[in-house]
Amino acid sequence: MTPGKYKELYNQLLLNGVYIWEGKNCFISAAHSDDVIAKLEDKIKLSCKQLLDNGIIKTRA
Repeated sequence: MTPGKYKELYNQLLLNGVYIWEGKNCFISAAHSDDVIAKLEDKIKLSCKQLLDNGIIKTRA
């Protein structure tokens, strides 16, 4: 993956309350509850929808 390739997604996640360390490492472990994982999944989906709705990213044909 090229550095900065997903900059728009990381920025949108931050706007939606999900901080991802600048090194872009993300881990989910057994220490995370199902509720936390579900909330993260919802935030990722919301961020992607917002980027699509605003024309920042596009779907593949």
